[in-house]
Amino acid sequence: MAPRTFSRRILSSLCALIILSSASLLAQMEVKKLTIPEPGIDNIKITMVETYTIQGVGTDTVKLEGTLVTRRGPALLGPGQSRHSWQDSAVVAEFTSLDMSGESKVFGPVHVTLDKSQPTFAMVRAGKCAAAVGVSIEMPKLQRTLKTRQPVQLTSVVTSIPPIGDEKTTSVGAVELVDQNGRSQGKLDKAQVLWRSLVSQKKFTEVSQTGGTVDSVATKN
Repeated sequence: MAPRTFSRRILSSLCALIILSSASLLAQMEVKKLTIPEPGIDNIKITMVETYTIQGVGTDTVKLEGTLVTRRGPALLGPGQSRHSWQDSAVVAEFTSLDMSGESKVFGPVHVTLDKSQPTFAMVRAGKCAAAVGVSIEMPKLQRTLKTRQPVQLTSVVTSIPPIGDEKTTSVGAVELVDQNGRSQGKLDKAQVLWRSLVSQKKFTEVSQTGGTVDSVATKN
């Protein structure tokens, strides 16, 4: 192969990689900072790390990746306020879907979803974010499906709604893990969100026009 032809092929490959990388970045929607959003549905790619201690097995920290779907309601005015502002208004969101997977050297495959036996909500006011999330954790290698006895409390300081990028959210204290009979099996020692990317966003008017459910419409895009 002639040197010039070989160089052209390398250049073409590099260009293709640049185009693919640019398309990936464009697929991550931007969110205006310090702005109160309209109500709607957010479909988010999420990366977390969670540390588990399982009785009779051990302790390990697992990197989890997957998707989160949230349903944001209308912003709530602050006391004595007549107009919305980042400092005074509150935005409440319900988590309607969470699906994350990872691999542990100790526990094997780990699959985390919402515990739908209780509602999951988050709230942001003046950049202070708090959430209470109940989760179900599957560990097929151990033949165990566990859930948190109480919701995991998480807090962070954010600059956008929904929070995106590396605006880290961290759990407050450990939470007991129980089996289907309510027997203690260990603890979720710590949970931390490392990264969030907004994949798609829909207003409630767009959802009603498509005729789909909240979860199905949000995950189609």
